[in-house]
Amino acid sequence: MTWLDDLHGALPASDLPAGARLVLLILVWHANHEDGCNAWPSTSTIARHAGTSRATVFPHLQRLEADGWIERTGTGPRGVVKYAITPPRPVVDSDQSGETTGQRPVSDQSNIWTQPRPLPKNNNNNSSVGT
Repeated sequence: MTWLDDLHGALPASDLPAGARLVLLILVWHANHEDGCNAWPSTSTIARHAGTSRATVFPHLQRLEADGWIERTGTGPRGVVKYAITPPRPVVDSDQSGETTGQRPVSDQSNIWTQPRPLPKNNNNNSSVGT
């Protein structure tokens, strides 16, 4: 699965409010589409695309980071925070032999999208668009 597959499966099942979803999708738009890294639009750019204010963007970024949807990975041009998109991955249960059963864990039947996606080893590719 790619990070976009993870996002496609996890986002509809999430409890993120609409504003946070919009901010996340704007970050996705600016991310490197191979690995989900190097998204560095400024908060002004995010606000402009979302049709809102910078003050409204900040709590959504905080929520996305706290819930594991995004991770700060450094800074881009002019000191703008650089993010990686880290959508939760599905949790797959395994039987006693260690084989994957494809079943949801008994402890979490309501939502299988609970594990953050690990960042790729090499995220030095700066091919994203950002302002």
